[in-house]
Formats: sequence, structure tokens, C-alpha cells
Amino acid sequence: TIKEKTFESISTLKTVTIGSSVQTIGEYAFRNCSQLESFTVGENNQGGYQSIDKVLFDKTSLIQYPVQKKDETYVVPKGYSEIKGYAFYQNEHLNYIKLNKQIITIGDNAFEGVTKVRTMTLPESLTTIGTNAFKSMSELKLVVSRSSNTIKCGTDVFETSSDLEIYINKTSTDEKFCSNEKTKKTVST
Repeated sequence: TIKEKTFESISTLKTVTIGSSVQTIGEYAFRNCSQLESFTVGENNQGGYQSIDKVLFDKTSLIQYPVQKKDETYVVPKGYSEIKGYAFYQNEHLNYIKLNKQIITIGDNAFEGVTKVRTMTLPESLTTIGTNAFKSMSELKLVVSRSSNTIKCGTDVFETSSDLEIYINKTSTDEKFCSNEKTKKTVST
């Protein structure tokens, strides 16, 4: 077991190897590890954890994308339905992230400070966006590709994202996307 926040803010941590016997990884175990470059997970991990292209996953969720992984683009693999809280926190290398069509939940602060990403499309499957999920993404253009699903939004989803533009497709019946937000423009396409 790796407990909640065990390695939080350890600035010298560059690589993490998770053994096959690790059954539980607590929430935010690797949050704010500013030099983290990669994860590896032992084969047949008992907790269902795995590393795909140096990114940490459990059976259903992307847990942590290493902040110092140098790739400029990333596509969330099919079959995963959640982006955990702080998953991409403060990544300064990515300029494009594509979410798969099965994403249901984006956790708290999931994309906070990912300042180079300019456009992101939210899939129709999305039902929940956590608090501060897109905080400090000042030039983000968010495309909401939705049908009639209602998206439950945490507080300050777009805090300090002052130039944010949100494009909602015409087939969407929810004109009040994250209606508790005050710092956005909503434009129908």
C-alpha cells in the first residue's frame, strides 16, 4: 500500500517503480512531484495498476501523468473513464490532450496549470468536472461535444482562466453548461 499523499511535493523524485504486490495507491500520492518523469509498474500488479507509456493507471482511471514527461501531445487510451484529481497538474510540455470517448469524470485540479494546451474537446460521455479542473488555463478553447447529458461541475472549474472560450454544439440541450462559472464566454457552434 502506498498511502494518500505519501510522495507529495518531493521535488527530487524522477522515476517511480511500483511493485507487483502493491494493491492500493492513495489519493494524490504523487501530487506536485515537480521532477517526475516516469512510472513503471511490475507485471501482473495485484491492485490492477499499470504503466502505459510511463503514465500511471488503475483499472478504470488515469491516475498521474508525469509532470516532466517531455511529450507535446497525449491521447488518453480507450477504456479509461476517469481522469483523477491533479493527474496533469502543472505540466508545461503538453500542448495537446485528446480525451477518449469514454471519459465520464474529470477530477479536481486535473488540468490545473497546463498552460500550453489551447484547445480541448470534452466527450459526450462526460458527466462530472471537479473543482478547479481547468484552473489557470488562460487561453483554453473548450469544445463541448454533448448530447443531453447534464454535467455536474465543481466550484471554480475555470478559476483564473480569464480568456476561456467554450463552444457548445448545437445538439446540446444544456445551455447552462457549468452555469455556476462567471469567468467564461459561451458560444454555440
